[in-house]
Amino acid sequence: MGRAITAYEQQITRLEERKVELSESIKKCGRPLRDFDGTFRTAFEFLGNPQKLWHSKRLEERRLVLKMAFADRLPYVRNEGFRTAPIALPFRVLQQLEDPNCKMARPGGESSNSLFETLADWEEQLKHLDIDFDALESGTGDGGKCDLEGPTP
Repeated sequence: MGRAITAYEQQITRLEERKVELSESIKKCGRPLRDFDGTFRTAFEFLGNPQKLWHSKRLEERRLVLKMAFADRLPYVRNEGFRTAPIALPFRVLQQLEDPNCKMARPGGESSNSLFETLADWEEQLKHLDIDFDALESGTGDGGKCDLEGPTP
């Protein structure tokens, strides 16, 4: 009989703890975890000038630039070589803004595109590397000047 009472008391304690967790979860429901600026600052720094990160000497960062700039891997066709990969969504959006016929939609509801999801993903990938874009730009970090013409013969 004593074991049954102890088991019930333990179950009641677990359920009360779960109730507290759920009530805290409900309080946070509908609120963003972080503000827009905090969420997308690094992603927008990359989007503003991906060349800063490309000039890094770290291979991991250069691969990340390719991964984020293109929506898919570079396609390769036998006997023809590499083909053009589709551009990632944020760059396509910027490209659309150059079109004089492009106009902003009136805000009326939630966005149905994945732009913010892509930017949030970029933010997580860039934060993981702990990149200092200011240092890359000034040349004091791992980044340096890029020789766009390639090696000299």
